[in-house]
Amino acid sequence: MRFCLSFLPNLERGHWSGEIVRFALAGLIVFAFSIFVAPVAQAATVNLCNETSYFLQVSLAYADGAASRSEGWIAIEPGRCVDAFETRPDNAQAYVYAVSDHAHAGTGLLFDGRERFCIDELGKDFEIDGRRECRLRGFTGVDFAAIDLRSKKPRVTFSEPQDYKRQRAVTAAVQRLLQDLGYDISLVDGFVGRQTEESIREYVAAHNVPQKISNSSNRSDLMLHMFQTVKAAAASRGLRFCNETSYLVWAAAGTVTAQGVMSKGWVRIPAGSCRQAMNEQLKERYYFTYAEAVGPDGEQVYEAGRPKIWSGEFPLCVKSTRFVIEGNEDCAERGFNVARFRRVDTGAATTWTVTLE
Repeated sequence: MRFCLSFLPNLERGHWSGEIVRFALAGLIVFAFSIFVAPVAQAATVNLCNETSYFLQVSLAYADGAASRSEGWIAIEPGRCVDAFETRPDNAQAYVYAVSDHAHAGTGLLFDGRERFCIDELGKDFEIDGRRECRLRGFTGVDFAAIDLRSKKPRVTFSEPQDYKRQRAVTAAVQRLLQDLGYDISLVDGFVGRQTEESIREYVAAHNVPQKISNSSNRSDLMLHMFQTVKAAAASRGLRFCNETSYLVWAAAGTVTAQGVMSKGWVRIPAGSCRQAMNEQLKERYYFTYAEAVGPDGEQVYEAGRPKIWSGEFPLCVKSTRFVIEGNEDCAERGFNVARFRRVDTGAATTWTVTLE
């Protein structure tokens, strides 16, 4: 990933290998051992630029003394920049959090920081005042990164280690979307080679793409067409939870990776609804699941004197806010809690539904 300023020390610079990728954001405020650098100028808007191969969903937040608010979501396609945050109060510090759209297969990208705010479900418009007790209020707590507001035109640039820039990001996104759809794209590099051209031709023929889109030298329209196809396909893949209780349920899932075990949560599942937890065709035989029901005020639900949870015997690391955690060793030493997950045998299935009753 490209950085205009320095790395935030609490973030890792990831690499793309199918697992989660955590990056600091270009244009963020510089930290030195957690020392806060106060902005010296205030700008009305912040420019957000997506130079990744993913469609991104972005949430913004501010803190102004005791007052704070988070809001979202802003959808930003690859290769595009948008101005946002016109409603921020004067002299308020700004923060940003971003994830790749759930239409993409796999775990995707995460851009975060160290300042806790609340968010609502991905893709759902929200404005949340205050940043305490997120889960008790039915929201998810996540860690935002601070934005450097000292320039006249503050900018946050989301990018990957390949450093596509804006133009190559569109081509890289076409490759990513083809990969999401199962086409033989071995490398997402932002360059159109023989393999990419052949896959594009196959896609155009299979999906009756209009000639003006398929023949255009501008790949943006083709990218948008592919994204709609990927969104339609995403609903029928992976591992999901269906909540058949009358309570709100928070759930997490785990899987085996090349590095060991990975746990991911929390998934917010309202009563009577289903939500996706693993957004890819299932390749492993065994997965791990954990869920717990909460009442109207976020309190643990008890039935017959016992907490209403769906658990098992396999300990994995979790934390109170949204997480993706590699490994299940030394959870406490790494600042995490432990939950006991249930092992699910999916056999040879590529999709699976866990019913919570």
